Amino acid sequence: KGTAVTVQGRSALGEGGNNDREPVTQATLEKIRNVPGVAEAQGAVFGTATIVMPNGKAYKTHGAPSFGLSMDVNSTQESLRVRQGTAPHGPGEVAVDLTTAKKAPLHVGDTIGVLTKNGSREVTVVGLVGLDKAPSFAGAALVAFDPPTAQAAIGTPGAWSAVGVASQAGVSQDELKKRIEAVLPRGFEALTQKQQIDQSSKDIKDGLSVFNTILLVFAGVALFVGMFLIFNTFAMLIAQRTRELALMRALGASRRQVTLSVLVEA
Repeated sequence: KGTAVTVQGRSALGEGGNNDREPVTQATLEKIRNVPGVAEAQGAVFGTATIVMPNGKAYKTHGAPSFGLSMDVNSTQESLRVRQGTAPHGPGEVAVDLTTAKKAPLHVGDTIGVLTKNGSREVTVVGLVGLDKAPSFAGAALVAFDPPTAQAAIGTPGAWSAVGVASQAGVSQDELKKRIEAVLPRGFEALTQKQQIDQSSKDIKDGLSVFNTILLVFAGVALFVGMFLIFNTFAMLIAQRTRELALMRALGASRRQVTLSVLVEA
């Protein structure tokens, strides 16, 4: 919400590759800020971050991702909202999503560990956060840092995973995209809000495609077993009623009538 254009590095793996994108440097961010029509350009950092509970065990999401990102409450594009406590500030503070805090459980003031690609650190939970309307992140665990800490912990110091750009009144997303593309170095791309949403949705669907296939296999097995059991059960019932059906035929019922009565019952 509020982001008209997103700037990010092009993926070397094509569509769906998010972990190999070149980070956006601070110099590139400053260029974007100077583009006419830009109301705000804010860098964002995101990556993986695993919560380590006070008992020393990693918090289990049961298959859902565990990720970290930067949070800047001063940005007009920030989607996270503080539900309890305060926003994180400094290398020793984090915020976690409200659903994870309830399941863990975690409270404001608790000391936890966080594992990232750049090592582990001990931090204090200073806030619980959530989105405007979504009650949870579909089972995912979220750890929010302030921007400088996120760069050091889950990203690249002095660089950003992506840059969100808000437009000035009267400047369309397509027009702003064209202006930004003119100043971007080679290897980077600008996406309008709709393009970014479509790409994110496609990435999620692609990620779930294997899971959907597994579910379809289980559904096929369940269908086959169900058909087999029903067939055998009904065959036994009909076999037990052979004399009853023969009596109906002897009393004048036609073959068609007997067959239809069995089919209706089936």
